[in-house]
Amino acid sequence: MDTIKQTFITIKDYNGQSLFLLLFFAALIYLAWKERAGAKRLLLFWLPIAILGFIIFPVTAWISFHYILDTEIFYRQLWLIPYGAVVAYALVKAVSSMKKAWAKALTVVVVVALMHIGSGNIFFNGALGEAANPYHLPEEAIEVFDIITAVPKPHEIQYPPRTGLPMSLVEYNRQYTTDFVSAYGRESIIARWNLTHPFLKVITNEEPVSAEEICEAANADMIECFVLERWRPVTGSFEGSNYVNIGNTENYKVYMMKWMTE
Repeated sequence: MDTIKQTFITIKDYNGQSLFLLLFFAALIYLAWKERAGAKRLLLFWLPIAILGFIIFPVTAWISFHYILDTEIFYRQLWLIPYGAVVAYALVKAVSSMKKAWAKALTVVVVVALMHIGSGNIFFNGALGEAANPYHLPEEAIEVFDIITAVPKPHEIQYPPRTGLPMSLVEYNRQYTTDFVSAYGRESIIARWNLTHPFLKVITNEEPVSAEEICEAANADMIECFVLERWRPVTGSFEGSNYVNIGNTENYKVYMMKWMTE
């Protein structure tokens, strides 16, 4: 019962306050009644039904929740359903079958109006805003990554430094550039997955931690560059462990192995 409940909660949340699921099901009903062509009926009626059935069937949903996905990203399976294609084709087919111009116009107006009812349309409900920068990232995250990538590489190496980031920056580096080597990814910042990386655990410790301990953890995982949040208490100096400060922002300090900066 928990699986069934969670599945329908996911679908409800996915639909939000829009009527797009209502339009989708109305389109399916119309195509079940009117569409007879084998290939079109297969692709625009039976395939969406099969995908939806696979998603909400309790056994496959339970397997997805426990072995493939989880409650946080289960909704992504709903992306497989071709809502737009089904609704658009059903609308075109319905309008094409009408004889009177006013009936065609009225049908289109009604469907468009339904698409914009409520706060489901992200283009009009305030969910979207003007991007602050081309990266669509917090400005300070860009500043940190600029510091790291701006350091000239020694002639003998042609790869980006393997970098350890605090949890507040982990999700942004790949959006800044795909040529970024991170010691760990998003999986390390989701506590219930229990995949916390050893170096990340050291630099997120709220208790005072020594610079030597941070450098030992970095060396153990071949981390050549790391970023620390300014407010985290650190004792000692990094100089003796061959890491040097290469730049700072308002909330972060960036360190890199000395030989990579020479």
